[in-house]
This record gives sequence, C-alpha cells and structure tokens, in this order.
Amino acid sequence: MPSILVPWMFFQGLSDDPAVAAAEDWIETKNPEVAAPWFRALLRFAAEEDPIPLPATVSLWQSYLLHRLFFSTFPSPDEGKEWRRALQGGLAADLRRVRPLYHLDPAPLLESLGLGPEVLSPDFTSAASTARGDTLLNQWLSDQLTEVARSLETTEDWADLADLFTRAFRSMGSGPAARHWVFKWEGPSRRLVPVIEPDPITLADLVGYERQRKQVLQNTEQFVLGLPANNVLLYGDRGTGKSSLVKALVHEFGARGLRLVEVARRDLGDFPLIVRLLRRRPQKFILFFDDLSFGEGETFYKDLKTLLEGGVERRPNNVLLFATSNRRHLVNERFSDRGWPTRGDEEDDLHLEDTVQEKLSLADRFGLTVSFLSPDQELFLEMVGHMAKRAGLEIEEDSLRRLALQWERRHNGRSGRSARQFVDHLAGELALEKKKVDQR
Repeated sequence: MPSILVPWMFFQGLSDDPAVAAAEDWIETKNPEVAAPWFRALLRFAAEEDPIPLPATVSLWQSYLLHRLFFSTFPSPDEGKEWRRALQGGLAADLRRVRPLYHLDPAPLLESLGLGPEVLSPDFTSAASTARGDTLLNQWLSDQLTEVARSLETTEDWADLADLFTRAFRSMGSGPAARHWVFKWEGPSRRLVPVIEPDPITLADLVGYERQRKQVLQNTEQFVLGLPANNVLLYGDRGTGKSSLVKALVHEFGARGLRLVEVARRDLGDFPLIVRLLRRRPQKFILFFDDLSFGEGETFYKDLKTLLEGGVERRPNNVLLFATSNRRHLVNERFSDRGWPTRGDEEDDLHLEDTVQEKLSLADRFGLTVSFLSPDQELFLEMVGHMAKRAGLEIEEDSLRRLALQWERRHNGRSGRSARQFVDHLAGELALEKKKVDQR
C-alpha cells in the first residue's frame, strides 16, 4: 500500500498535511504535479506562521517538518501507563516513516516548477522568521529544536530516537501549548487563543516588594515541581505591580512547563470546560483573573467560590488560580448588608448574616493572599532609577529624581505603574531632543 494511504499512528496531524502528503507522493511516484502544492505550503509556512529561527544547516523544508512534528496536537507518550507502550511503539514507527521525508532533496521538486534552490535560501527563511513573539520563548524553542535537528542528521535508525522525542515532548509539550506560553480564554467561541506577543516583562524588571515576590515565587516553584501549592490572591493599591508579577512568572518558569491562561470574569462559568482541555496536558497552567472584583447584583463570585472550594469536577493538579484585585474583599459589600440604615429602597434579606459572611469569606478561600501597598518615596525613586537604567537613559541622577518627583505630584501619585509611565515619557522626550539636535 502506498505510504500516503497508510494512517499515521502517533503524528496523526500529518495525515491532513498537504506538504507531507505531496512529499510522500513524490518519493514514491516522482509525480511532478505534487510540486506546486508542496511549494505553496512552504511559502505559507514561512510567510504566515513565524517559524522558530534555526541554524542555516536546517532547510526550510526540514524546519517545516520539525514544526509539524512538535507543534501539532497528539497524545503524550507518557499519558497513562496502559497506553505508554502502544504510544511509544507508534512513535517509533512514525519516526522511521519521517526519516526519508526529512532527508528529501527539494531541488528536483523546485526544478519541476522551473525554480532554483536559492528560492528557499536561509535569507528567505530568516526574513519571514519570527520578528514577532516572545523572544525568550523563541530562543528556548530554537535551542530545543536545534538539538533535535543535530540528532536527526547523525542517527541511522530513527526508531532509536523515540526516547529523545519523548524527552523533548515532556519538556516542550505538544500543540499550541508547546509553541506558546501565554493564552487567553475566548468565552464566546469557547477556545484557548495563543497570545502571539505577550508582555515581555521579567522578574529582573521588577523592583521592590521582595517579600511578596518571594512568597509568590516559592508557591509557583512548588507548583511547577508537582508539589502541593495554593491558589493565589494578590491584592492592594493600583499600579503596584501585581499583574506584572504574575505575567513575569511565565518567563521565569515557562521553560519548565508553566503556562498562563487569562480568563475574564464573565467566563468563570466555563471553568469545567477549561480544565477538561488542560487536565491531561503535561504542562502546568495558571488560570489568571486580572483586576477581579464583583459589583452589586453580580453573582459571578459564586462561580469563583465553586472553583476555589471544588465542585462536582475537581480542579486538576496541573491547574492553579491566580487573581489580582484592588480590594481585599472581592465582593462589594453594602451598608445594608451590615444592617445599617440606608437611603432609598432596601432589600429584605432574611439571612443577612449568612450573606455577609459569604461575601467576606471569598478572599479567604485563596490559600495564599499577598498584599501590595503603594510605595513610599524612596522605593518609588528606586523603581524609577532601575527602569531608567534598563531603558539606557543618559541623565544625571539628581535630574532624574527631581523630574520623577514632579511627575509624581502632577500625575498618578506613587506606584510602579506611575514610575513606568514617567520613564516611558522621559525616554521619548530625550529621544526627541536628540533627534532634533541631529537634524540641525
């Protein structure tokens, strides 16, 4: 039976891949009609998919195959002891089948289209290669794929590489969770959408709040290592870096399998569906609820309570909840909840004390609660100095401090966000002055 008609056992996504089907047909029949769909698939890949940069020794076709092998969704070879031997057997068989594809010489295919090999030169590949995306992630993925590519060049029997691929899958995962570290849950379509250009902030960008950062880092490391860890609530004054700390975690632990999924408050009810999608994945997932609070009449907090306490569907061990809020008590409490007199209509609650306790105890259901207060003047100036240094601003320290204090008085007060806004403003101002000088 021709290979093209034989189903893939492990890399099942290759069954519907037009370039793979065309390449297998070419190897067996030398049919020149398959060259055009093969070439079109490569062009789309280079132009639209932001390929991971790889050494020039790896051709565009080989890069295409590596991306399809690692970033398509398939069962984990470690998934379930009863299936492990069958899955690894399927992996070994498929790797033998991939070998002639990987070593395919593209020159005859291009020649049948009247093209030379220069059209797939490294310059073409790198020009279309990822100018977008997460720099840290892309570099890490490039290192992983480069190591695999070296092994593919030197190994005769690719079935012997099953263990190498298994280790790579265990480290990287597969599908979108291998290609991206940050996602958003899209409630209307009920799917995870990768964030192509996530916030690049790292722990090195953060200043102050060492005690709070240490608590969150330790809890996250426990989670990544598969140890017991708590859901986390970060609350406090606006602009103090709560969200930035959570977003920086994925750059600290992403290479060790941590992924961040931002979920909107209105989509709390989708939790059972989200965890079903994530439960069997090898990575660890933080479900991130940013700027969380609930106003009068909103009942989303009851969905959150179910998530934290556990309902019919248990939260899997590879999922934690992180939330940020400007409020210690996440649910808006009315004076009438305390039985105090109010103006206007008052609701008649026969179980007032139960209602009050339900609202006040929501935050207590997070295992780890970390508070962030507005920085004092010295910490604010330390933040400004650190950010200015990382931005490469050339300005005297006294002038920097004086301008920062003026900004603080005239704008948003003291906070990490205000410090960042000031440094961005100053960077633009200094760059504009330099440009005017250069044009004279």
